[in-house]
This record gives sequence, structure tokens and C-alpha cells, in this order.
Amino acid sequence: GNIITRQLRGKTWEEFHGEGLPDSISDVLRKETLNERDEGKNIARYRLEATLTFINCEEDAADKRGGHHCLHIRVPASHKRQTLLNQLEITKKHLESVSSKSQRELCTLLRDLSSDDLNKRIETIEQRLHQLDNEQGSDEWVLFNGPNVSSTVVEDALAFHVSFKEPCIITYRQVDEPEENDCFPLSSKIDIPCSIMNSPLHSESDDFSDLVAFDAEFVQVQFEDSILTASGSKMVLREGRNALGRMSLIDCRTGRTIVDDHVLPRESVVDYLTRFSGIKPSDLNPQISPHHLISSKTAYLKMRYLVDRGCIFVGHGLSQDFLTVNIFVPPSQIIDTSDIFSLERRRLISLRFLVNYLLGKDMQQEVHDSVEDSLAACQLYLKALELKRNGTFENVLLEIYDCGQRIDWKVGELKSDGRSVS
Repeated sequence: GNIITRQLRGKTWEEFHGEGLPDSISDVLRKETLNERDEGKNIARYRLEATLTFINCEEDAADKRGGHHCLHIRVPASHKRQTLLNQLEITKKHLESVSSKSQRELCTLLRDLSSDDLNKRIETIEQRLHQLDNEQGSDEWVLFNGPNVSSTVVEDALAFHVSFKEPCIITYRQVDEPEENDCFPLSSKIDIPCSIMNSPLHSESDDFSDLVAFDAEFVQVQFEDSILTASGSKMVLREGRNALGRMSLIDCRTGRTIVDDHVLPRESVVDYLTRFSGIKPSDLNPQISPHHLISSKTAYLKMRYLVDRGCIFVGHGLSQDFLTVNIFVPPSQIIDTSDIFSLERRRLISLRFLVNYLLGKDMQQEVHDSVEDSLAACQLYLKALELKRNGTFENVLLEIYDCGQRIDWKVGELKSDGRSVS
């Protein structure tokens, strides 16, 4: 009457025993199994493939809804080889683009990579593939916990005895199938209809270029929990978490707004961060919101559609935005103005400071607006291209740092300092 999970490791089956089932259920299962054997039916064996669990972050609270999901999944040994093959293909494409100087002209995050760097990467991948051919790999377990992905063990996937972990979905696969079926296809793209981009600002018949400016605003769905240690330092017990609250996309070649959607988070909002995001509670209320409101899933699919389409994203400090949206964008499709206007081992420059200094525009408000910020990033990128064509980019960048240090990076002091680049 016990729950027994048999785990196949290599050629050996290991057993994990859990709590017992009620006798009535055990009797029914045992009788059904005996009947199938008597009738000559094949008894299939199944192997644990994945577990989706809910991690309760509010264990002692009356409301048990606070928390998030995490996924444990078995990754076949063939996955590693296919992943390396995909990396090899992508790296070779980057090598072709670098040879044609397109990455340097676009100022993507790969602009500083040379052909030698990419050739070394190709050589490393090919050596790793050769090693895999000569060794017998075993399946691995991987944990997906928000944006964090890490290796784990099957014991962690089966650890349902802890009070904060609640199983939601447990997936098994029949192991009596042919070995060649014991893998899953790897694809970097999913089939998303272009109608996903439809909004009051954009219809399916409209078209836009492959260069888009992106910015997002966020709301908080979990407060940070921290304490002060005996030494007076801060110890974080639980990280605060943000969720996407608004996203804006602008066509850099036409200046037209493609997307300006407010996003309804799946979790309850604990702080709308209005003083920074400009988002108010009514903006995310489906009954009274004056904005085009979409779900987090739709927002992700819009971003994923643009990534798969090959669009290049222009923005300022995009890494944190992409992390919160929970999407991976290849470096060859990212143009980050915070990276372009930076010097090694020097502080990053804020969007407000750059816009006020380089564009001569008054951008002093504390409240962010994703449409304004994405448009500003687009204009900064075009300004960088202009300065590079004129051969003055390096000198202007040094002037920006000198000016910032002189006025302690206070935007309000720029006018009195009389600095502006036209």
C-alpha cells in the first residue's frame, strides 16, 4: 500500500518510498494489476520525467497564495549534444555577420567580438562535441526557478515532505518505447501567429522594421524580507520580486509606436511603484482601466514573436528588463545604449543624463514613461551612429564623463554648466 517511485539510473532501477495509500485504494490497484496479468496484458513501466511544484513563500501566513512555481525536469543526454550543435550553428552565423561588419555598424552587444574570438568559440564547441561522442552520457535533472536555471538531482524533484513545497503536476513517460523516441525535439522558435501583435496602435496589416526600441515598467509582487545582523549588516532572507506592468515598443526607423500595453500580473501586486513606474492601481484594473490591458502570457508571446522574427532591440539597461520579462534575447539582437555610452571600469550613465546632455531635452521627471524612455533610447542610438560617422564619438564620451564628475551627475546642473552637444 505504499507509494513507490522507481527511478532508472543508467541500467539500474532505484526505489523511493513515500507515504502509504489508504487500504481501499491499494486493494483496488492491486486487484486491477492482478487481473491484467491474468488476462495476458502487458504491464507498462513509467519513468519520472518532470515535476511542477508550488513553493509557498508565506508558510506561516493565513493566506497561502503567496509564492511561485518551479519546475524539475529530466534532460536527456542527447539534449546536450543538440544544444552544442545549435550553438555551433549560431556562432558560425555570427562569424559571417562580423566578417561583413554588420554587427559593428549596428552596435549590438557583439560589436567588439573579433573573428578570432568566434573561431576560438567554434573550436571549443567542436572539441566538446568530440568528447561527447567518446563518452556515454547520462540524463540530467535541471531546476527552473523563475529566471534561474541550475543543475539538480532527482531527490530534490521528489522532496515533497517539506512543508513549503506542494506538487501540482507530476509527469511520467513510458520507458518500454523504442530508445530513439526517448528524447524531445529542440527548437529555438515556436509558432506564434502575427496577430499576437494586434492592438489599438497596431493591426495585423501594419508592418514595422526589424529595429525596435523597447522599454518596460514594473510593479512589485513580493516585498524583500531582510534583517540586520549583529554586525549591523543587512541579511536578505527573501528577495523582492517585480512583474511586468507596462511595455512599449517603437519602430526606430519611423518613430511610430507599435505597442503600448499595460500588463496584468498573474500574482497580486503589493506595490505599484507609482513614484517610479507611473502605474496606478486603476491602470491594471480590468473593469476601469483606460489602457489596453493584456495578460503576462500575451506580453511574453509578443516579445517572443519579435525575437523569433529577428528584430533588434534598442534600449537602455535592457538586461534587467529582459530578466523580469523572463525572456532570453540573443546578444546579436540587443543594442543597449547604457553599454554604448560607457567606458571600462567607469560607472554607467543614466538615460536622463544622456538625453539632457546629448539631445538637449528636458528629461528631469522622476516618474518613468516607457514610451518616452524607449523613444529616448532610440534617439540616443541614432546620435551614437552620427557621432561615430563623424569620428567624434570617443571625444564626446570623455566629455560626458568629465562633465558628470564635475557636477556630481546631477541632471539639474547641466543647464548651468552650459553643456550640450548638437
